[in-house]
Order: sequence, then C-alpha cells, then structure tokens
Amino acid sequence: AFMLDGREIVKVWIYGRVVKVDVKPVQVVYTIDDGTGVIDCSVWINEQQDNAAAQEQRENIKENMYVKVFGQVKTFQNKTTVASFAIRQVTDSNELVHHFLEVIASHLHATK
Repeated sequence: AFMLDGREIVKVWIYGRVVKVDVKPVQVVYTIDDGTGVIDCSVWINEQQDNAAAQEQRENIKENMYVKVFGQVKTFQNKTTVASFAIRQVTDSNELVHHFLEVIASHLHATK
C-alpha cells in the first residue's frame, strides 16, 4: 500500500508535465513530472478501448505537455506506478494552480 501523511492512497489525480511517452503493443506509459518527482502512468490498451477516442488520446498526448491523470496507485517489483483510468491535456493553467492549492490544503488538514 502507498502511504501519504499516514493514510493509504489508492486513487489519485496527478497533474504534471509529460517527460516521456513509451508506446507499447498493450499499453502506453506516460512518465509524468509533478514537481515532486516522476512517476510512470500506464494506459492499458484492449480491444474494447481501441476505438477512435483512445487512438486520438495516444496521438494527442505528447512530451512537454501538461496533463491531468486519474488512476490507481500500484506497486509492482518495488516500483510505484499509476494504472491510469483517464489522461487528458490541461489547457487552462488556472487548473494547475487550483490543484496545487488543493494538495496543500489536503496536506495541512491531514497533518493537523
């Protein structure tokens, strides 16, 4: 289990910059830098998901782009990753600022 501020973290929102895109036959791995470190976020490709929207996502998410990732924290072979349910480009920088303020408020609340 991944612990943060004494709490188990399962599902997360991650905002950050894509530093690497690795397209594989069954998954796309986006390496995201959120300012505190980097983490690999995997989007699995299956037959049901291999539609126009999934193809568009694979083509439109590029390196150096800011994205929002929603997924589940996983640990495999001592490496923490995120199994991503959704990833999309951040088009409004205010969304990044809002997220960072939410993270600060959550941390302060959890450590009171």
